[in-house]
Amino acid sequence: MPNNKQNILQLIRNAVDEVNESLSEERRLGKSNNTILLGETGQLDSLGLINLIVAVENRAEQTLGLNLNLGEAMTNPETPLRTIGSLADFILEKKEVQSG
Repeated sequence: MPNNKQNILQLIRNAVDEVNESLSEERRLGKSNNTILLGETGQLDSLGLINLIVAVENRAEQTLGLNLNLGEAMTNPETPLRTIGSLADFILEKKEVQSG
């Protein structure tokens, strides 16, 4: 799988689909780049966010060979977990760094 942003966005959307399976219909996440994941207007509770993080980390490792620790990103005031788009940018940056 090429490591471009569109493929990373698809990886995240697939993880969202996985998490949405366990959520009630009214709590399910959208999959646009602007979907808010973390913050006052985010739809995920702490367990939902952890489930999404684990799903994204697993998919990144399986499809990109990328070892991520998104839990660390939660402590950053400018967290890349704010939206799907910012998460994709973060993963792309990490991939470029790890690829050297």
